[in-house]
Amino acid sequence: MLGAPGIALLFASGFLFAWHTSRSERHLLHLAGSYALFAGGMSMQILAVPGDLSLNAMLSVTLYTLSALLLADGALRRAGRHLPLPLAILMLAGMVGATYVLCYVTPDLTRRVRLHNFGFFILFLLTALQLYPASRRRRIDRAVFWVFLAFALGFIPRMLLALKPLSPLPDQYGHSPFWLTLQMSLLIFSVLLALTLLTAMMLDRIELLSRERDQDVLTRLLNRRGFDSQATHRLRDPGFHPVCVIICDIDHFKRVNDAFGHAAGDAVLETFGTLVRHRLRPDDAAGRIGGEEFAILLANTDLDGGLGFAERLRAEFAQSTFPLVPASRQITASFGVVTCHPYETLADSLARADSLLYAAKHAGRNRTVLQPA
Repeated sequence: MLGAPGIALLFASGFLFAWHTSRSERHLLHLAGSYALFAGGMSMQILAVPGDLSLNAMLSVTLYTLSALLLADGALRRAGRHLPLPLAILMLAGMVGATYVLCYVTPDLTRRVRLHNFGFFILFLLTALQLYPASRRRRIDRAVFWVFLAFALGFIPRMLLALKPLSPLPDQYGHSPFWLTLQMSLLIFSVLLALTLLTAMMLDRIELLSRERDQDVLTRLLNRRGFDSQATHRLRDPGFHPVCVIICDIDHFKRVNDAFGHAAGDAVLETFGTLVRHRLRPDDAAGRIGGEEFAILLANTDLDGGLGFAERLRAEFAQSTFPLVPASRQITASFGVVTCHPYETLADSLARADSLLYAAKHAGRNRTVLQPA
């Protein structure tokens, strides 16, 4: 029986080690604490320490509830959310307070078991519902959602088994169908949850490394490699069409560097990158593909939509001011906009947009040129 707490401690150590290697991922520390508390609660019940059954129930439910709260909060923090502290305090106080009443005031093992399972069912169901929006991103996010939902639903048969009065005698309760089902299901789901969350952690780190590899450090847009990869994927997927491609270039950028220094030039590039990022939608892609040249792919956007995007960006950039550059010095950008033809390669689309960009340059700069109708 002590194998279950041992497995939980093993997973707690794994999460703790993972957090130690990347301390920015604080949710891993919450998960480590969750599994350590879970192991403590199981050990207390299996070893019957302390021997007083009511005190044992009070202490073990405290550990179990803290474990559940940390588990829910850890999973939510990975998804960019968190468990509200007032809700966590309310649940802990409710579970411990109700257990006290059902142990010392009106002792009732059956009602106590139903209460505990119902409380954990509600907590993990709410957690799964909070994880649902993230489940649309990647397969591993969907896996985390479904495992949490299954974990929540797993408390329902335990509540049904507790409809029949349970014997308060330790020997009978410890061999009851409810207790055996509880221990087995908790072990299975705790292992499944831990393996899913550890897999998610590894995939998160792989994605982070890939994102850092494909990101331009200065503008925080994609670099050429990253843009080519994402844009090619979108061009091949009919679900993203119509697709509009924009090439833009900062006018007279070399003069800015020569007159005000490279730090000023970097500030100009950084500002342009920020303006682009703030206008992108989740399915769009943008990258710095040259020194002061940028490419933008707009999914599900026709030529008029591309023109509107480029013109708004052009006007906002022309009105911007930059550190180390006099406010009286206006810095502008030129744009070439095309829609992608079916089965056209990214290189072909970029080449057509680039020719329109040079037409904008020759026409006087600070303007947008569209492909012929």
